[in-house]
Amino acid sequence: MKKTSLSFMITAGILGGIFAFSVSPHLSDAFDLSGTLGAVIGGAQQYRQIDAYMDHINNTDDGRNEYFQALIKDLGVSDNDYYTRLLDDIMGRLTQGIGVSDPSIYNKPYLYFLNADQTFNASCGLGHVMTVNEGIFNLSENIDEIAVVIAHEMGHGQKDHVLHGTRKKLKTAIGGTILAGAIGGSAFSDKAMGVLTQHINNVQITKKAEWEADNLAFDYCYQAGYNPGAGAALWERVIEKKGDTAGNFIGEIFSPNDHPGHRER
Repeated sequence: MKKTSLSFMITAGILGGIFAFSVSPHLSDAFDLSGTLGAVIGGAQQYRQIDAYMDHINNTDDGRNEYFQALIKDLGVSDNDYYTRLLDDIMGRLTQGIGVSDPSIYNKPYLYFLNADQTFNASCGLGHVMTVNEGIFNLSENIDEIAVVIAHEMGHGQKDHVLHGTRKKLKTAIGGTILAGAIGGSAFSDKAMGVLTQHINNVQITKKAEWEADNLAFDYCYQAGYNPGAGAALWERVIEKKGDTAGNFIGEIFSPNDHPGHRER
């Protein structure tokens, strides 16, 4: 009830602000209060739909598999068997390493695949669904360094950083439709899945959360038996390469706008 009331008050406040500045005093008598109230209630219902949908994708096997298959369809799977085997080995070792301090990982094992994108990047979405770019193996041949990046993404997954960021982004996307009335079930799910698959690399995650993921990656790699100095070595490599066609090999994980600076890391 508190959640519903808060959604109602926030939406009402937004609508109130809009109409306070956009409705002429001469038209106030013609203003349909019941229509506005209906739009507010519709908005609150949409927000409840979003929360339920996020929970479905993040916490149920059916939802996680729906998202996994949608992501595969959108990005495609790499046919490089050698890199795929390397990724399988890293994911297996990191899962065991994470399990030392956080056994909850076994309750929601990661669903992952290698895609053919040649930029150096990896992404963890909702429900512990991950995709790793083939290009992650181009910058470094050192498996310990690659494990750092994958462990960072798993840190986001273990702390549900992506859930919070995706929920916020999806609410923003849906929010613009409040004045037009509620979205139907199929339209809602289509729009939601579209946002999830098209914007997995652009979810708004705070720098505080990025620091947490970096620190978790250090612990996870150490617990998995990887060289704990690999993180520093990786960032030195990135700094050296930064001036060489950076946009061709560096993905969102290296964006200084969304992440701590390279030297800091």
